Amino acid sequence: MLGRYADNLYWMARYLERAENTARKIQAGLHYSVTSREENNDLVKFLVEEHDKVIFKKKYNDFSLDNVLKFLINDEDNENNIKNLLQKARTNGKIVRTALTREVSNSLNQSWNSTQKILDKPIKINNLPDIIEKILNTGTVFRGSVYGTMLRNDTFHFIRIGTFIERSNNTALILNTKYYRILLRKTVLVSKIDYNRWEILLRSLSAWRSFNWLSGEYLDPAAITNFLIFDERMPRSLSFCNREILSNLGYLQQTYEKKYQSFNIAKNTQKSLTSGIIRTAHNKKLYNFIKEYTQKNEKLHSTITKEFNLV
Repeated sequence: MLGRYADNLYWMARYLERAENTARKIQAGLHYSVTSREENNDLVKFLVEEHDKVIFKKKYNDFSLDNVLKFLINDEDNENNIKNLLQKARTNGKIVRTALTREVSNSLNQSWNSTQKILDKPIKINNLPDIIEKILNTGTVFRGSVYGTMLRNDTFHFIRIGTFIERSNNTALILNTKYYRILLRKTVLVSKIDYNRWEILLRSLSAWRSFNWLSGEYLDPAAITNFLIFDERMPRSLSFCNREILSNLGYLQQTYEKKYQSFNIAKNTQKSLTSGIIRTAHNKKLYNFIKEYTQKNEKLHSTITKEFNLV
């Protein structure tokens, strides 16, 4: 496969996953704002990534829910707003449409057509739940059509690699930059604000209900950490995502009869995710562990770009 085609497939999947991840975080924040009587901008501020806060502060005076929503959904000054991400995903998909099934192409076009008009307008809180559902449905329909209609060939595997690199990066980013401090509480006393943060953390990764099934609705920071890092049943855990990346890189390695460094990086990372290095000890090793994982994930992306001649 030509490098530029692989690049379009890879980034098409990453942009869609990134848009969906942002939508899930907004949904989690919205749930808190609706169900809680407290006014706490800090719990809304978490929606904006650290590297975007400089841009945000230049334009907005405070982290109100209205300002944050506008910034994340359709603010032109934010290149990673949901509208822009969906548009870039569709553009990449159009370039490689001959490599996609009709169902996959239609899912991209229909999702863009159904959300474009909505996202062009000012966002109103009353309409937000429907908007978020449409955005989340975009990712669901896309992945379903890919999994249900695509040949298990290069096209399929580059899409999957892009999806799970973006997804694992999102999980690691949330743990690394937002919540590792509250998961490292030395005190056994759990405040209402701690509980809310943990709930938003799980909801932003679509893990709230599945974690409750396993834990019996008891929120324990060590259990949350291990669930989001090591649990191979959880589709957004680091272990699950890296295992999928490893599997898809293994296919490409076998197909092209080459040894790829990217495969070895993913393999070594998987070893650290099955060793249980911090499963039994909930301490400051978590921060270093997540930081190291984030660096490995970035190295994996760079190596894939180089080895497969992505643009």
